[in-house]
Amino acid sequence: MVPVPGWTESWPPTDSNPFEPVIAFPPAFDLYLDSDFATFSATPTLLEACRIGDMKITNRWGPFWAINSSLPSFSDKVELLPTVTFTLTMSADYNADSDLHGWGILSHAKVGDTMYVKMTASGSEEIQPDYYPQFSLSMACKVNAVPAKGYNNNVVELGWQFTTVFDPTAGYAFKGFLQNALAATVLDPPS
Repeated sequence: MVPVPGWTESWPPTDSNPFEPVIAFPPAFDLYLDSDFATFSATPTLLEACRIGDMKITNRWGPFWAINSSLPSFSDKVELLPTVTFTLTMSADYNADSDLHGWGILSHAKVGDTMYVKMTASGSEEIQPDYYPQFSLSMACKVNAVPAKGYNNNVVELGWQFTTVFDPTAGYAFKGFLQNALAATVLDPPS
């Protein structure tokens, strides 16, 4: 855990209700998508994203097989590079100004391009002066399934399924950040 400047960590927390949820309304959620890591930090918010669903983190632990005949099975567990899969559903409308909306993702999927996705959420109430609750999850991923087509409120939607991959340019498959009233934590799994 990375402590927030000026805070001291103590357990149990001295605040009378440190786990009170901070409600973040939809304007506090943003989603970013880019096919180029060099321009990813300047990518505008995705405007046609409808939802992220079916998120799964798998392959988190594996067996440690020691070469030892006295052991009936594996002797311990080891941490592996987890795999994250999720479905990004967006409007199927094609935006001629961008190849990252609707059917535009198909051109990247055909050639196996690595895509960069970032989800962010932030609360509106200060938890310390100039500190707000924040969450972000950045992922390097590839499309692994053709989109599922659906309809919602007369809008044609495409559900692109992605799987994280380790990207040497980014230096991660996925990484996260959480800042709450207790501390700031960076999730940086092994590579």
